[in-house]
Amino acid sequence: MIGSRRTLGILAFLAAAGVFAIACGGDDSGGDLVEEADAGNDAPTFDTSAPDTSTPDTSVPDTSMPDAADAADANVGMNLDGGACDGGTVAATSITPKFGVTTDKTTLTVSGSGFLATPKLYLKSGATLTPLTSVAFLSSTSVSGTVPSGVAAGTYDVVVVNPGDCAAVLAGSFKVVADPAPVVLTVSPESGTTQNDVAVTITGCNFATDGTAKLATVSATLVETLQVNVTPTVLNAADAACGGSPSYTMTGTINSKALAVGAYLVRVKNTTAGTFGDYASFVVSNPTGNPTGGWKAGPALNTGRRSLGVVAGRIDDARRFLYAVGGEAADGTALKTIEVAPVDRFGQLGTWTIGRNELTTPRSGLTVVRQGSYVYAIGGTSTKGGTGGATPAGTALSTIERAKILDLGGAPKITDPNVLATGTLPKGTFYYKVAAVLTSAVPATAGETLPSDEAVATLAATGSVALTWAAPADGTVDHYRVYRTKAADGASGAEVLLKDNIPPGTLTYTDTGADAPGTITPLVFGETGPWIDAGQALFKARLDTAAAIVPDPTGALFVEVAGGWGTCVATLGIMDCTEKSSISADGATLGAFVANTPLSRPRMRHGLAVMTAKNGPPSFTANATANTAFLVAAGGKGINTGANTVEATLVGATGVLGAWANPNGGAASGGGFANQRDGIQLLISSGYGYALFGGSATVDQSSQAAVTATSISFANWSNASANLATPLGRYGAAAESAYFYVAGGTTNDTDALATVYSILH
Repeated sequence: MIGSRRTLGILAFLAAAGVFAIACGGDDSGGDLVEEADAGNDAPTFDTSAPDTSTPDTSVPDTSMPDAADAADANVGMNLDGGACDGGTVAATSITPKFGVTTDKTTLTVSGSGFLATPKLYLKSGATLTPLTSVAFLSSTSVSGTVPSGVAAGTYDVVVVNPGDCAAVLAGSFKVVADPAPVVLTVSPESGTTQNDVAVTITGCNFATDGTAKLATVSATLVETLQVNVTPTVLNAADAACGGSPSYTMTGTINSKALAVGAYLVRVKNTTAGTFGDYASFVVSNPTGNPTGGWKAGPALNTGRRSLGVVAGRIDDARRFLYAVGGEAADGTALKTIEVAPVDRFGQLGTWTIGRNELTTPRSGLTVVRQGSYVYAIGGTSTKGGTGGATPAGTALSTIERAKILDLGGAPKITDPNVLATGTLPKGTFYYKVAAVLTSAVPATAGETLPSDEAVATLAATGSVALTWAAPADGTVDHYRVYRTKAADGASGAEVLLKDNIPPGTLTYTDTGADAPGTITPLVFGETGPWIDAGQALFKARLDTAAAIVPDPTGALFVEVAGGWGTCVATLGIMDCTEKSSISADGATLGAFVANTPLSRPRMRHGLAVMTAKNGPPSFTANATANTAFLVAAGGKGINTGANTVEATLVGATGVLGAWANPNGGAASGGGFANQRDGIQLLISSGYGYALFGGSATVDQSSQAAVTATSISFANWSNASANLATPLGRYGAAAESAYFYVAGGTTNDTDALATVYSILH
């Protein structure tokens, strides 16, 4: 009989044998699939002792309830079969999305607590388990995986099994249907206040003619129904965002006056099918627009860095990330390292990982933008200590490099391993992953892919393990790499490089025990591919600069770069010149940079942000078009008295900027902040501008902008009552999942911080 000394023995044994039928002794009550909270899923609780790593028993699993021997073994909990397990508390509370389609794969995210790297995910129907692929450990509260296509229509439990076999079940929480569930792509605007109800436009895929829209709290409890069109309007015959199917729009009003301040889901439901899709997050703030709840410290960066770039990016709606790019160490050394942290859809930030792929050139004082799956690092300097002071000492760079956020298209597909009697591999459980290294024939897809799903092999005696995989769907393979845990009964997710340079035509490898494991680990979800030259250079080399991506009136996209330190005409100094380049919607193609309309005054270490209907005030759609965009520059360091002013311009056809003017309606040199904010970031939400820190510990916030077809106006800027304990400058900032994030920076121009903060906006 198998008692508590089973770690992953049960499921490893079942996987190796190709058997997924087990007896379940869980007592989880069902969460409602349609509109109720995912409550009542009382997964068993366990203690937090370390998992047992002894050799697992590979005999036939015992499916009986715990016996006296199990109960006598302390620090154990309940396995799926009702037996004991080794591990800490684990609970699953909700999943997103709640629907999949039989004809396609579905990526879902499970939220909960106590998740360990890397758990197994399954769909369970009766006594049958269907494993999810591409399982990614995002944080102790979030894990994602992909439901394969071909799963039969029906309602399923979602099962999470930690290393150590402790399991949590969300009963009846996932439904596979014949027709795709709604997917909500955008909600515009994406925020409102408790002062006025908000008219919104909702776009997405798979909306039915009986579609309705509702609002839900972050716990998915239905709180109100929107007033919406009952017949969505077809936008396009084929939309790439919907996989080539039509996209739809519906309009409605969010009754935000009746809501509490916080983050909400916008839910579109196909009534007849009973399926729905959620958009996270719509933010309701107080009438003043002040950020809510104060700044919260999150997981710290691995490396302290100032004058860095920070940007948000996604693989899909379930997998969101923050990227910290380059910057300057405390001793002034320009950095080429990248860090990435997962973000769940309600803003919980996971642990930062240092990416294996680095910038080709160290860069501090750079600016970073992201479009589609591509992140661009623009300008900056490689000079040590080159970004600070009134006259930065760095030599400005004109080069631009980019990297692609890796997705699952390049990962090999591994099958269940076979255990062989010959070989010297010792008795025990081993974990494997396979990655492909793609050729540089197409630079955008070159380099190592994300690894395959984890394969588990348990040897009852000394032997070997035979692996087989399928070639990746994307790219041309140069060679394969096999990763494995270093020794028997190691931890899931702890694989290191075992075998390199397996030829592209070879799709098998047998681990006899002859190859020694190394130290290189596989890439993780959210990492980028190799950084390569973007194929275009800046019109003017610049550091301590800023950039934003804006639409023109036709919806075409452009990268706008403004200000910085460099040479606009003949004299090195703070810059007023700007430039632009076209960029494709998927981010893969960048055009040549050309000069654009100069700022009204020179700025460096300043903020730059775009206002559109998505982040503008409620009056935006009534007074401007869907593709109207304004570019706003604020703060920074000026030539003489500083740059405490704010200015804005209308984005015209082909990205040409209009004349820059002070949004207060006065002279370009008037208005703005009470004090200079050198080293700020500017973010915009609900038509409010937020000038973060910049050598201070405070945030200046504008009044809500007044919008016409050609101009915006902020009445005033004042303290937003969102202070840090100490001043902060030269940091990076981004907005994602209803939160503002700031990372790194400096308090005194000599230190380089690793701190990360977030606040609900």
